[in-house]
Amino acid sequence: MLESVKQASRPLLEKMVAKDNDDDKLGVTYVIADGLFDFAVEVGNNVGIPVVCFDTVSPCCLWVLLCLPRLIQDGQVPIKSMFFFMHQLIAFG
Repeated sequence: MLESVKQASRPLLEKMVAKDNDDDKLGVTYVIADGLFDFAVEVGNNVGIPVVCFDTVSPCCLWVLLCLPRLIQDGQVPIKSMFFFMHQLIAFG
């Protein structure tokens, strides 16, 4: 599915960038793209526009990244057993 999205998106991005840059207006001067759409870098390079890619994370992934140091410090990670894990979920859930 992701390949289909890339195949459909690339021509649209090329068209948008080319259209805006052909006008006398300022046009597209910078592209900020999701890391999954790496083709944006090549499109930007072809027309001389800087591109930055970044990876988005879900809120639950961000929560893990923010909480993991504290969980390690408290000795909760690595999880010793599934029983301990389920007990914690029930106690704090």
